[in-house]
Amino acid sequence: YPAQVSTTTKLIVDPRYRRTPLALRLAQACYDIGMEAGVAFNFIDCNAHLRPFFQRLGFRQVFPAFEHPDYGTVTPLVLALRDFTYLREITSPFRLPDGPVDDDDASVAFLDDLLTAHQQPSLT
Repeated sequence: YPAQVSTTTKLIVDPRYRRTPLALRLAQACYDIGMEAGVAFNFIDCNAHLRPFFQRLGFRQVFPAFEHPDYGTVTPLVLALRDFTYLREITSPFRLPDGPVDDDDASVAFLDDLLTAHQQPSLT
């Protein structure tokens, strides 16, 4: 920390381009950049209606939702970029390495500990 942590803020698509592949392509580009930069975890918070989108990508809720002064109730989510087993299990649309590749065991264990400590269901 902090070299292996990133935060995504304001991942917003213009209303004219919603319900198109643009949001997915932006998320994929962010994932690719994070992988190249050596990021282990990416954090984001979102409104309830966007949570399924981010969960399909591979983000998981670790902490409870909270009230943001400008955006109302938001849910904090985290993505372990190198938890390839989980990302493949949920068929994440991120471009994962081809062939067998080891997970980053330290980051997977850290996230599992967070999930357990905050009583969120672990999906790994």
